[in-house]
Amino acid sequence: MTESTLTGQAVLVVDDEPILRKRIAAYLEKCGAEVTAAGSVGEARNALASSAFDAALLDVHLPDGEGTDLLRDSAFSNNTLVLVMTAQGGVNGAVEAVRLGASDYLVKPFDPEELPLRIERLRRERKRNRADEFRVRQEAAA
Repeated sequence: MTESTLTGQAVLVVDDEPILRKRIAAYLEKCGAEVTAAGSVGEARNALASSAFDAALLDVHLPDGEGTDLLRDSAFSNNTLVLVMTAQGGVNGAVEAVRLGASDYLVKPFDPEELPLRIERLRRERKRNRADEFRVRQEAAA
């Protein structure tokens, strides 16, 4: 496998379904990411307290709360891309998550092969937006 855009990226996967969580984590690790997996809001908070992440995949409905609580509480760094995962019936939760700062959302089930492409697209968009913001500030200061 050639070097992936995820090589060296720290990714947090938060989902209460063990099989899905392991499948996603295994695929991301195959792509070179350093993956931390959590099955609840509490486990995710513990991981976020001890590590910084480049990206996070966050399920909306978890056994001890809503994944969106992490967004609401600003638990993620401004540098973390957050992709919300939701079942078909949970699109409203995903829309709320985007309003709270999530970068994007995925409807379950999805193909894990989609993840590196989504994360790279979001990274490029963020970089472009930051460059545009910098340019605007420079022009305003001139």
